[in-house]
Amino acid sequence: MRRGEVSNAVSALGAFLQLRDLGERVFSDLSDTWWMIGVALVGAAFVSFLWIVLMRFATGLMVWTSLGLVVAVFGGLFGFSLYKYIQIKDSPSSQGNVFQINFTPDYGKDFLNLAQTWLAFSILLGIVFLVVALVLIVLRKRIALAVELIQESSKAVAHMPATLLWPLVPFLLHVLVALFFAGVALFLSSAGTAEYNVAAPAADVEHVNVSMSLSELASLRSSQLVLSCASDCHNPSTSEEYRIGDACDPAEFNQTCSACAEVRCQFTKYTRAASWMQWFNLFGLYWGMFFVSALSEMVLAGAFAQWYWTFRKEEEAPCCVLHASLFNAVVFHLGTLAFGSCIIAVVRMIRTVLSYIEKRLKRYNNELTRCLICCCKCCLWCLERFMRFVNRNAYIVCAIKSTNFCASAKDAFTLIMRNVARVTVLNGVVSLLLFLAQVVIVAGVGALSFFVFAGHIAELREEIPTLNYFLTPVVVIVVGTWFVAHSFMGVYAMAVDTVFLCFLEDSERNDGSPDRPYFMSKGLQEVTSKMQKFSDGRD
Repeated sequence: MRRGEVSNAVSALGAFLQLRDLGERVFSDLSDTWWMIGVALVGAAFVSFLWIVLMRFATGLMVWTSLGLVVAVFGGLFGFSLYKYIQIKDSPSSQGNVFQINFTPDYGKDFLNLAQTWLAFSILLGIVFLVVALVLIVLRKRIALAVELIQESSKAVAHMPATLLWPLVPFLLHVLVALFFAGVALFLSSAGTAEYNVAAPAADVEHVNVSMSLSELASLRSSQLVLSCASDCHNPSTSEEYRIGDACDPAEFNQTCSACAEVRCQFTKYTRAASWMQWFNLFGLYWGMFFVSALSEMVLAGAFAQWYWTFRKEEEAPCCVLHASLFNAVVFHLGTLAFGSCIIAVVRMIRTVLSYIEKRLKRYNNELTRCLICCCKCCLWCLERFMRFVNRNAYIVCAIKSTNFCASAKDAFTLIMRNVARVTVLNGVVSLLLFLAQVVIVAGVGALSFFVFAGHIAELREEIPTLNYFLTPVVVIVVGTWFVAHSFMGVYAMAVDTVFLCFLEDSERNDGSPDRPYFMSKGLQEVTSKMQKFSDGRD
């Protein structure tokens, strides 16, 4: 073996040992603090629940405060950029443009020292600030509608707290689908016929050629007695002498070569299953994962839709409707879920095939081909996002009307197209609010865990074990908190979408008369100026 190969092997071994040592230390820290991590994640779930409850009573304050902070951020950045421009515009060192700056390690510093840089920032941020402010002023009534819908969704979630635990069910189902995929993939990787080849003695590996005969191998040995049987060791099928690497059958090899102790018919590998089987298994993984997600959305949509279409929600709305919604989804709408999830799985599969083709074509360095594949992947990504949006709303309409997938998708799409402005504003406000909620929860729990494990809280310092890396539990807690908060906010987002489509359907289906009363709350009636034409007895 060459010196360079030995050096590379030693470096690789050292890196492996260092990685192994790091893994052992991290595992040790996790085993010492697992119960603390569990307590922190339970606390994160409790904080997420409190946040949803808080949004029920202070929805308007939280939404308008969040939007005000966005305006304040852009306004502050605009003011700071304008201040910097006024401060350095007359300085001789700040004159020039970006094309006169040399590419040096101080390029960023030189770029920020130019007056034109801050002028460009001021113009850009000023335009953004003006647009955002005008949009909020023009859409203030629609934002008020979004606030009322969010508040109604908070009431629905608070009335059915079991829905917040529902994400555990699809999580376990996703794990089962992934395990089934892994099991099938392992079986396929070992499927086929076992291959056996004639193996050389371990001591002579560095001198052996791949196709060397046993007689030639014997000439390399210092002791000719070991392979004196080489002349008798032949393939019964061809009557020719075996060569190193030849395919062999263990039973036949042992009949003629049993005396050759150091030459053996060794198992090499299984012949790989047809590639289409692995692709089919991958498609099954996509379909199964999307099917479980569709089932989760359908169950939640059914629960929240039943809550909305109860006339007196506080008195008559059932508190435990998940089992009924799950029963309806499994018994009556499995075809709808399978069809909708299959569409997305097909699109995802095409994206995967394109990625595989792109990887195989990289060796040819064809710019045109890569550009075309990139455009196709972009279009397919947009198509998948669009189909996810359509499917999600189709499941909601299916939960409301109990129609098939195509009819539900058509009704949902036309209903949304008739209320595009409301949909855009609601999605924007909800996305901003839920994102800020997740950031606040993760930042709060992460900061608290950092102070605890860093020993900055004297009361808990004695309870913290000695750790190799105190950031290990902090990182795990932050990641876990993000997923916990995302699960809670995902249920909340589904509640908002369901209540919104129910509200749109209620607005078009009913007119407030005794025969067709509105099911929406008083707050929604006031915002939309759709009042009941009789006294319905609700507060």
